[in-house]
Amino acid sequence: MSCILGKRPSLRLVLCPMLAGAIFCSCGPASRAGSDGLMAQSASLTIDPSKELVINDLSVVEDPTRTVWQQTDDGGRAAWTFGHLVRNMAGEHDPSDFVLQWLKTWEAPQVVNGRSVAARPSIRSLVIDPWRQASGCDPGDSPCYLDFSRAPFRLLAIVNRPDLRTFIPAAGGDAGQGRFVFGVLNPAGAKFQFTAIFEYSLVAQSTDDVTGWAQRWHNLGRHPFGDTYNQVLQNITEDFAGPNVAADRPNGSALLQLRTNEVVLSPSTPLLWELREFNISASTGLLGLVTVKQTPDISLNNTQTLADYINGHADEIISNRAVVPTELLGGSAPNPGMFAPSASDFVWRAPGVAESLRHQFAINTCNGCHLSETSTRFTHVKPRNAGVQAALSDFLRLTAIPARVDDMSGLLRGEQRDPEKHTD
Repeated sequence: MSCILGKRPSLRLVLCPMLAGAIFCSCGPASRAGSDGLMAQSASLTIDPSKELVINDLSVVEDPTRTVWQQTDDGGRAAWTFGHLVRNMAGEHDPSDFVLQWLKTWEAPQVVNGRSVAARPSIRSLVIDPWRQASGCDPGDSPCYLDFSRAPFRLLAIVNRPDLRTFIPAAGGDAGQGRFVFGVLNPAGAKFQFTAIFEYSLVAQSTDDVTGWAQRWHNLGRHPFGDTYNQVLQNITEDFAGPNVAADRPNGSALLQLRTNEVVLSPSTPLLWELREFNISASTGLLGLVTVKQTPDISLNNTQTLADYINGHADEIISNRAVVPTELLGGSAPNPGMFAPSASDFVWRAPGVAESLRHQFAINTCNGCHLSETSTRFTHVKPRNAGVQAALSDFLRLTAIPARVDDMSGLLRGEQRDPEKHTD
């Protein structure tokens, strides 16, 4: 996970890309714009966050055409289903094999950055086997063509993150991120405490592309929720999540990373939440576990090593330009806290580090942003049952979304800011 600072005369804005519930976190001070997903006025530009930034209206996430799997995509059907997105990013791999290989990474210990990530083998009994059975497949690992109409993934939200733009003329970058947030379901179709977010680059070749993407999202605010709105939104999503939209990336997919946040796979008591991050491998074309960005391995908590890093990079941390060195990064971000508030909640600590500096460092980590530093209980977009709109964390509603409104308004007005280093 990496967090960036948008520098505006009126606001120091810290935003980091963990969403899903996953999983996105946005960490920093509240802005002066509106909140609660309502219309927000920012210097004469009206931004509707519920239509332009975090879109979780049931008319979208339960669209009877776009969120119901179809074997063929004629007429743009199934465009917002898990299966459609997987098919678009799987390249030459069979989508079933692509997904099963990803899910099975939880079954065995993984080594990432020289550190072991413990197995969470209940993925088999809770997710893999029920889906195989629903698809008519034999138990075990025999060849199986998964029925994506029975995929245990429910759309929670579609998200626009222009604040994460990295484009620099002559150097490249992107116009931000477009995201799909899913909740994982139990065999009965009810919500698990398990979310997954697909985070895509909004590909940009010029500054005009950057403002063009922002304007397309902003134009959604002109339409009431309904068929026209959904068609305009689909036109946008297909341009970042469609097939072969990024020829220079693995499988031609613009996927930057897939992140998960769950507690249902915890093999221990007390329950252990865990966040993971996956990239499409350039060598295999499959999703593989990678380090969680900006988040040290938990074994470094309260150590002199961590304190030396924080104190030695104080200026960069305070200005939100610090990039945690690769050698410190963990292969997952466990979050031991379970009950709020609790003395057992995980908190990043470092001996001899001032509290303000400690907090500024910790709020930019995955497990800090999703717990103690933002008073959040693990997910910023909450899992939902059918017919129920996904709830948003207080931090997201009252702090992050208003800050994003301010940032998007400035972008649309043509204000300039220096893109931050972004390592995702």
